[in-house]
Order: sequence, then C-alpha cells, then structure tokens
Amino acid sequence: MTKPQVSNAQKPKKPIQKEANITARSEKITVLLKGKATKLSPKAEGHIGFQIIKDSQGGVAIQLTDNTSGGIFSKNPIPLKQIVTLLGKQTPEKPFKSSLVKDVFSGKGSKSANNTSFLIAVLRSKELELISPSDKSQFLSVLSPEFKAQSKKLLSL
Repeated sequence: MTKPQVSNAQKPKKPIQKEANITARSEKITVLLKGKATKLSPKAEGHIGFQIIKDSQGGVAIQLTDNTSGGIFSKNPIPLKQIVTLLGKQTPEKPFKSSLVKDVFSGKGSKSANNTSFLIAVLRSKELELISPSDKSQFLSVLSPEFKAQSKKLLSL
C-alpha cells in the first residue's frame, strides 16, 4: 500500500511564532550600554557586539548587534529578566552548556547555530559578568560568583 502524496498546497502550515521582541511593544528604545565579547572558541576570530536596551515601558533586553567575522545570528532583543531567571535556576559551580539558552531566541534568525554561543560569550563579557568559563572546558560555563549582584545591577538599569 502506498502513502498518498500531499502537495504543498494541501500541507497544513506551521503556526507563525510570535517574536519576543522588546521593540514590538514600543518603537522608542534607549541604549543603556554597548559592549563587545570575545568568542568562545580560541580558533574563532573577532568579537560579538551587543547592547543593553530599554523600551519606554521599562523592559530591559540584550541585543546582539554585530559579528566582526563570519556567522549569522539573531538580532532580536532578548528580555534580560528571561535570561537572569533561566540562569538563576542553575546550581552554582555546576557547569552548563551553551544550549541552555537556546529557548530565549525567537523570531527571524532564531534557529541560527551561532546564537547560543554568541549569547554565552556576551554573558561572560567584562561588561556583564553574569557567567564565567568553567575550569573543565572553555565551552562550559558556570555562574559568576557575583551573579546575584550583577543581575540586580543590570535589571535596575
């Protein structure tokens, strides 16, 4: 018995995922901080640019802005509270992979394989210092000893 062929016109469409974009609520944003982060791999060249932004309703987000070498990524703002909440569930001193943050990305470019490692690099940056490299591997991270204080500081920007 053969399976009936379904043409593209008959296939059900996937539901459109809403973008978790801070600027969707408000066109006016304020850049609170700009920085650059070193990529995770010692073989990788260049930096990842980022900014912390705030909308007119007080929502604070991290936005990846540029990559000085190759690789596409999502430029959609990611609510900082969402990241802090996710990281706050981690056991201090227990290493985690960059895939931990994959679900914070949505919208255009959200499926790029670079997103998670680029965001982890930003979270390790000297400007944010929410996490640190693990002693076990450069690709694993742990919460920074100053995670709680840094989180509070960044969320209050």
